[in-house]
Amino acid sequence: MNDQVLDDQLPPTTVERELVRGNVKASMDAAGAKSSDLWNVPYEQIRLIPGWQPRINNEKWRKRVAYIGGLILANGYAPDKPVQGYVAREGGLDVLYLTEGHTRYHATGWAREHGAKIERIPMIVLPKGTTMVDLTVAQANAQEGTPLAPYELGILMKRMIGYQVSVSEIARRFGYSEQYVNDLLSLMGAPSRIRQMVIEDKVSAAVAVQFLKSHGDKAEERLLEGLKIADSMGQTRVTRKVLSTGPKVPPRYVPNLYDAMTKVAPYLQGFLPGETAEIPGLEDEADLVTVKISKSALEAFRETHLQVTEAMEKRSRKQPTAGAENAGDVGAQGEQQSLA
Repeated sequence: MNDQVLDDQLPPTTVERELVRGNVKASMDAAGAKSSDLWNVPYEQIRLIPGWQPRINNEKWRKRVAYIGGLILANGYAPDKPVQGYVAREGGLDVLYLTEGHTRYHATGWAREHGAKIERIPMIVLPKGTTMVDLTVAQANAQEGTPLAPYELGILMKRMIGYQVSVSEIARRFGYSEQYVNDLLSLMGAPSRIRQMVIEDKVSAAVAVQFLKSHGDKAEERLLEGLKIADSMGQTRVTRKVLSTGPKVPPRYVPNLYDAMTKVAPYLQGFLPGETAEIPGLEDEADLVTVKISKSALEAFRETHLQVTEAMEKRSRKQPTAGAENAGDVGAQGEQQSLA
């Protein structure tokens, strides 16, 4: 089934919206919400921030919504699965915006359309002082049900850059390495066709990022060649395993090999077999060495670089960060998340 998602249908990497704090009690009273430990909010009174949801509206996500909607239809809305909201002041009125829990919100709508008598859902209302940066971080760290795909996570990271947050601070608050953040930001800036391949799950994010590093403006052409290889093998997705032709690098050699190859890789962007290239010397990076590389050697270099890059990414996946919000959940999420 063709499930192409066009650029103008994707969640934006910037959201031109600043929410001004309103009066929680006044908003809830106006909406007819009831409070126990949580606010029980009328479903129809919840507003959506245009473009805020980072998940891509594709067939996979729609099936997930229908699946959860079916559970809600059969069992009712689970009170221990509240959504998250923010009360904003707009046009002299206090209004309630959904900030986290969009899949559950849409699944509830699906259940209502199929006969569920659900008028209210539980909501946690965020406190005073919550910023757009805080809301973005919460989106990244609250996806314990189905973790965000790398591209979706990259959307949030790009928004953080738009909020003037540094890469090191994004890494700290999201709980990832700076290298992982930089890799996803480079994916956000990739040509549209490469991003489309990742969105359609035809190319893993790890392969796309590595091809951008190794092949530069030839990355798209090389990925299309990779798709042909995958198709010839009966595969629908380009991964490192599909492209691998050499032996596996022993783990103990990975860090040093990664450092050395990453220094050399930019000098080989767009490099053609048989041509000469100047690369940094092993003893002194300022001392460039002229080399001539065969086609097989060049392919082996790029495949090995991809392999050690993925190995390093696995080592730098999400780890608990001292003082981070929801620190107890960070480790479990990190085990599930990778560029692939």
